[in-house]
Amino acid sequence: AGNHNFKWVYDKNGGGTGGVDKAWIDYIELPTEMITTLFAGPDETSCADAGFQCHGTATNQDSIYWSTSGDGTFNYTNIFHPIYTPGEQDIIDGQVNLTLGIIDQQGEAYTDEMTLTLRYAPEAPEMPTGPDYIDVYKEIETSYSTTELPDAEAYHWELEPAEAGTMTADEAEATVLWNIDYLGTATLKVSAINECGEGDFSEELDII
Repeated sequence: AGNHNFKWVYDKNGGGTGGVDKAWIDYIELPTEMITTLFAGPDETSCADAGFQCHGTATNQDSIYWSTSGDGTFNYTNIFHPIYTPGEQDIIDGQVNLTLGIIDQQGEAYTDEMTLTLRYAPEAPEMPTGPDYIDVYKEIETSYSTTELPDAEAYHWELEPAEAGTMTADEAEATVLWNIDYLGTATLKVSAINECGEGDFSEELDII
């Protein structure tokens, strides 16, 4: 590190002069001057209950450090790719700013910031809608549905007891083929799923 002067000297000896009594210096390659760059990474979205791996980069740095605007923690603050675990206040706020700072080789300080938006498992869907009284001697198949949730990627339907019938589901809709030998009350409920997990079940629909 630092500034250096390079000098090439040709000293003539006491011999005669003629021909190629000289020197050539060819193909000298010196490193280019290092430029300071810094990037904390793009704004991203992560599940609130999972650690987020940062993707910082920099050049010409002498030291690095991460900091947060929230109450979460880094497993390391002095590497480019630490894992950040959101805190309780981060989860309440729904997002947090993560800042990467460096001190470069010349002693200058720089910072860059990215925003981490926290995503959650879906809320409970609305209670299924559909027939709540079935005369299995007249009708053995009925359909049910729930309102689709914008952050849901799939749905999980449950019919209890299982011997009441056979269910097939297609996203926010389900069809039940009733068992004519089962008489009584059955319950139907549904939950929503995304990459952050499965949310709570809806209220149960009682079906007689």
